Amino acid sequence: MRHTLRDDRRGLVLVVAMAAGALGCGSDGEPDAPSAATRRDPGPAPTFYEHAAPIFEAKCVSCHQEGGIGPFSLDDYAAASARASQIEAYTADRIMPPFLVETGGECGSFDEGVALTDEEIATIGAWARGGALEGSPVELVRPALPVLAGATDFALPEFMPQITGGPLAEFDEYRCLPVPTALDADAFVTGYDLSPGNAELVHHVIAYVVDLEHVTESGQTNQQVIDALRAADPNPERVGWSCFSSAGEGVEFESAPAVWAPGQGIVEYPEGLGVPLRRGRTLVMQVHYNMARAAPARDQTTLRLRLSPSVAREAVFLGGDDLLESLYGSAPALLAAGQRSIKFTWESSGRDMGVGDGLDAELVSFFPHMHERGRKYTFEIAQGAGSYGCQGRVNRWDFAWQRIYDYAAPIPFDANTRFRVTCDYDTSADTEPVRPGWGTQNEMCFVLLMLALPPGVSL
Repeated sequence: MRHTLRDDRRGLVLVVAMAAGALGCGSDGEPDAPSAATRRDPGPAPTFYEHAAPIFEAKCVSCHQEGGIGPFSLDDYAAASARASQIEAYTADRIMPPFLVETGGECGSFDEGVALTDEEIATIGAWARGGALEGSPVELVRPALPVLAGATDFALPEFMPQITGGPLAEFDEYRCLPVPTALDADAFVTGYDLSPGNAELVHHVIAYVVDLEHVTESGQTNQQVIDALRAADPNPERVGWSCFSSAGEGVEFESAPAVWAPGQGIVEYPEGLGVPLRRGRTLVMQVHYNMARAAPARDQTTLRLRLSPSVAREAVFLGGDDLLESLYGSAPALLAAGQRSIKFTWESSGRDMGVGDGLDAELVSFFPHMHERGRKYTFEIAQGAGSYGCQGRVNRWDFAWQRIYDYAAPIPFDANTRFRVTCDYDTSADTEPVRPGWGTQNEMCFVLLMLALPPGVSL
């Protein structure tokens, strides 16, 4: 199977050009300097000001402060000590900060600046177990709230979602909302941030770059295809159009420079990389609304893009999901009910996913994705005949904290590179087999691989 930027007919983003380097809370895009806690022996009775607070300042307080997205503050002794046991448990299990991929280098070497070190986790635990002592108060340096400097806001139209997904997305709506860019000149996206207007409903958002005047394989322009999709909508007076298939069935897009999922923060592309956004193009925003636990309500999401007039190299993301693809075969893959652990494994290659012969690209990051039954996730790359080496593993999947993981050093990736994905699910609460699908209550086993193209190469 070959997937290209204009070959997406199945409701799955199979190839997108996008950013990398999603920043979780506690990162400004640069590796964190060693905290005070990692430079000194905490001793038998660590204190907040001497040992715990320097770690919180480096890794946590950019979110956990007044005005931040964290639900409580960690820049204040009283607030932190009241939650000492919870902080100990969440850091020991590596739930917080939300860097879920396995660290240490045994399964891929990643930029781990956001994650806590083993010594930092031990220090926090010793402080909590030792009575969460205050120590001698000193002035704390509160890091600034994360912001994408130099970005331009693109506000999506206000929209009221409705459940329209059918059995493969029974509590969901996938809606494409157009956003004109009004650029004076061609540019490159080098970073983005997204603020969902209604975080309880927005499952994911993907920005597609569309030339409305482009003539598609059908012989119609993208604008004509979109007009037909709008006319076929049961409620054509609503803004946008239904789009389980990327920017809409039959709409051909140039790239997808922004992808957002729950838990993802500011995204800054690796130095020198960018995705083209040409003058006269329209952003078509695919928004997935899930209403399984919240009633439909109005949403107005905002996308912020950082633009540059030029970049050294372009980036492209290749993605796939054979669990979801099984819907188009004679017997869709079903996950048996009542299982504490049930696995689905699939394999593919660069060539299968659209990498042309002779293209010597580099894998710079990967993005794992499952839904709410996910428990573990493993990504491997072939090292030889029948042998695979681990290049990314999430041992405790959390749907609420998803992100792109950057490798510490790029990995060669070409048409002959083979890889394997294994998703492990918990269906113990289900009484019927679980179907793959686009809805949050269905399941996926999806991977996005970010490739840096050679200088001068554009797709």
